[in-house]
Amino acid sequence: MKKLIAMLLAVVMVFGMLAGCGSSGTSAASAAETASNAAEETETEEAEEAEEAEDEAPVVEEIEIPEVAEEADYSAFPENYPMLCEDGSMTITGFQSTNPNMADLMTDYNDLVWWQEVSELTGLNFEWSMASYASVEEQFNLLVAASDLPALVGTANYYSDGITSAIENDIFVDLSEYMETYAPDYLATIAQPDVYPAVTDDNGSVMAFYQIGMEEFVPNNGVFLRGDLFEEQGIDIPETYDQYEEALLALKDAYDLEAPIYHYTDNNGWLSGGEGVKQGFSLDADGNCIYGPTTDAYRSYLQRTNKWYSEGLIYHDFYVIPDGQNIGYMVDYMSSGKSVVTFGYCEFAGMIELGEGQYFSAGYIPRNNEGDEVHLTEGVDRKVATSVAYGISTNATEEETETLCMMMNYFYTEEGALFANYGVEGQTFEYDENGTPWYTDLIINNPDGLTQTQALLTYIGYMVPCYADYTKYNISTLTTWADFVEAWGAADNAWDMPQVSLTTEEQETYSAKASDVETYLDETLIKFIIGDLDINDDAVWESYLADLDSLGVGDMIDVYSAALERFNARAAA
Repeated sequence: MKKLIAMLLAVVMVFGMLAGCGSSGTSAASAAETASNAAEETETEEAEEAEEAEDEAPVVEEIEIPEVAEEADYSAFPENYPMLCEDGSMTITGFQSTNPNMADLMTDYNDLVWWQEVSELTGLNFEWSMASYASVEEQFNLLVAASDLPALVGTANYYSDGITSAIENDIFVDLSEYMETYAPDYLATIAQPDVYPAVTDDNGSVMAFYQIGMEEFVPNNGVFLRGDLFEEQGIDIPETYDQYEEALLALKDAYDLEAPIYHYTDNNGWLSGGEGVKQGFSLDADGNCIYGPTTDAYRSYLQRTNKWYSEGLIYHDFYVIPDGQNIGYMVDYMSSGKSVVTFGYCEFAGMIELGEGQYFSAGYIPRNNEGDEVHLTEGVDRKVATSVAYGISTNATEEETETLCMMMNYFYTEEGALFANYGVEGQTFEYDENGTPWYTDLIINNPDGLTQTQALLTYIGYMVPCYADYTKYNISTLTTWADFVEAWGAADNAWDMPQVSLTTEEQETYSAKASDVETYLDETLIKFIIGDLDINDDAVWESYLADLDSLGVGDMIDVYSAALERFNARAAA
């Protein structure tokens, strides 16, 4: 519109000058007056457009962190808290997934000693609906669609439409309305400047109980290497992309490896993190919102991965492994020596059987140059672990909601946090001379043959939202963690997208585009890696970007950029 007004203004001025050549001064004055009016119209139009844009921009309201009393008010709690139901008459329904480590050891959470202790402490009974690791997201979405979620939902992190949508669509209870009375310790735990913006939306709503760290999270996943084979060949642990390629080519030749890298997904960014991008939203070096697959850096990652794939360094059929079977394949390839490098959680080490003299070493997230900092990997989480989230569905009764808030609150008290992190004194932990809790052999060297991970899942509130002591993963007796901390801690997640909150309109815009974009990416990125599409052909890459644009990726980026702006405003308040 502004360009049109400017063009009309120019035309009027030209005609005015032409008229002045052969007409009276009145015509020239008239043209000047017309030009003046057009200029005023332009200014008015610009002002209206600016006002309209301002009206359409999302309102960034300052969300104040609640003031918390020095001592929690337990007046609504039973006198013998954490006992909540002395007669045992209340049964809570719940939904959770089965950890792959426990698939053959449990039917539901009632088989786990720690949850049996929770029942004894609270007087509550639990009736769990379980889903396999492979099907949990699908089962969760089916329950949401059918409005059939149980009262306690241990997989609230699978709700991808954001806190605002969860509350407005009556899927989860807004816990902010209950915390002061029924979860004061949880409120005190999240009422911190570096926590509160991450667990609330723009309205101050809270969707779930999250795992909140007493300190920044220590590494619990990263790169695994067959350290014995690297040592046998005199190869140092690689740090850069070039060092990885040289080392893996040498090991492939030395041991006739089928697939030096067992690569089964890159949503975690372990191969692209060194480029500063991942398959999804993240931040750039200036803190701006970016969508990895649209960037030149992501193209560089794809070019390198395609090269490694063509050299036989990456598991050839990584893209056709059935959902939920990745871990089983990884265990097989790493146990048999067909692969020597993979990425995963530290607990996977306990699932892989190695022979005498064989051992794992921790690897570094590859980067372009030695000394480069990596700020995008799942190897290190933030202080707030939003992936560990228990929500209360709106199918819960008011009494169940209040009771569950009080139960979950216990895990943020000093006593309850100790129980969630370490279990029962004398059984699963003992204090040393400095008053530091240490796991007993029931966890470290389980007499029944449980791995450390299986023992933690059985006897400790492992992966249960609480005020988490992350140093428990870093004590020397937990060998699956301690030896890996230095290398895995060389990267952080500072550029990961925080848990922003989308408005209802933004969520509708995003949802309308995301499915098609993500389906296109799932198909196309694999083609780039395996060579069905030439990632080195500029015309092919430009066509790919044009396809993404036509599918609406720009709208998705705009939505997240606006949500990030509001998040940053709240975080700075």
